[in-house]
Amino acid sequence: MDLLTTISVVSAITAVLSWISLRWLKTTTIGVPALTAFAAVALVSGGNRLSGIRQWCANLTAVFDPSRLFFYVVVPLLLFTASSCFGFNPLGRKHIASSGTAIFRGLLTAFGVAGVISSISRGAIDWSECMLFGSLVSATDSVGQARLLAHSSASGNLRRQLIRESIINSVFAASLFIAILQLTQSESSAAWKSTLLLLIQAVGGVMLGLAAGWAGARAIDGLEDRATTVLVVGALLCIAFLTSQNFGLAGPLEAVASGLAFRLSSCDRQREDVEETPSPDFWNAIADIENSVLFVMLGLWIAANGMNATAITAGLAGLLATLLVRFASTRIAILHFSKRGFWERRSALLHVLGGCRGGIPIALALAVPYPATRSWILGATFIVTVFSTVVQAGTIGWISPFGGRKAGQSDLAAN
Repeated sequence: MDLLTTISVVSAITAVLSWISLRWLKTTTIGVPALTAFAAVALVSGGNRLSGIRQWCANLTAVFDPSRLFFYVVVPLLLFTASSCFGFNPLGRKHIASSGTAIFRGLLTAFGVAGVISSISRGAIDWSECMLFGSLVSATDSVGQARLLAHSSASGNLRRQLIRESIINSVFAASLFIAILQLTQSESSAAWKSTLLLLIQAVGGVMLGLAAGWAGARAIDGLEDRATTVLVVGALLCIAFLTSQNFGLAGPLEAVASGLAFRLSSCDRQREDVEETPSPDFWNAIADIENSVLFVMLGLWIAANGMNATAITAGLAGLLATLLVRFASTRIAILHFSKRGFWERRSALLHVLGGCRGGIPIALALAVPYPATRSWILGATFIVTVFSTVVQAGTIGWISPFGGRKAGQSDLAAN
């Protein structure tokens, strides 16, 4: 089976699942992951009776090298989409507190999940592998979360806070994953050299991304045709990313920096905030397609390879750890910031269950270059992301009244 056939089949499966989700479930954010998980589990449970279909799924996923495709293409595109949705106006103490909370949550989740899995496995799983899984599973789905919160009764300020935290958390988690991955690929005897090289690559990638994002925003200034705008921005981003790869710079960090610079330059021209004015429909559509395709790809891989005991144990432990860490970090943030008016105590439940995992953890899991490590990490990621997207995201509409505005209270009053 060639690459073109694989792309066509995956696109067709994604389109069918999206159509079914919109037709009967009224949402693709929850529908596609739920249908994909159901089909994958059914194929795995079918045993030898469905071995032909499972072999067909294996042929689909064996056509390309997932680590290179997702690390060099999908992850940067997801990071640019998320970072370009970041709002800078206004950037006050409350938003700095949200940013600090997001980074604190990311670190706590990464080390907490890694520690739990390492303890359960009794050292059978290397600490670096545990950290890779902990860092990728700490990333949240900012785009899907924004769509779900838009239809909830949560106050506007609470929605903005959750989305901003999710964007910062995704960028930080991906950066942490990349740093750990590059350190694991270096020799321990030259760890300090690898760290220095990683720092140089990161700084160079950030500087290139800032220049590319600024140039993209200036290039489309005054353009009213959306198609031309998309082509110009896309061309500049592709040129910048290829340049970063050719010169050995950090491509994913370049994508993050370009998205932030693009958004900041746009805010300077338009004086808008992302949570007040949605990002262009093109980027929303790209993000939705990416998430749906990633869930389908993960479902095909699970259907073809199944899940071993290590993946199931790590997935359940990671799921429990992420929820406990989010609960603990929420309690700490409320105790520290609620007296200053930065957090609302009645929004604790929405903060705990609102951290939905989606496309970015899947893309990072598929980007792991080691086949043996990628095997159990993909299975564990499947458990965490499906539960998070189906159960946590599915309950946002039900729990949002507990974190929403009081009767007769405006968004400003709820701040």
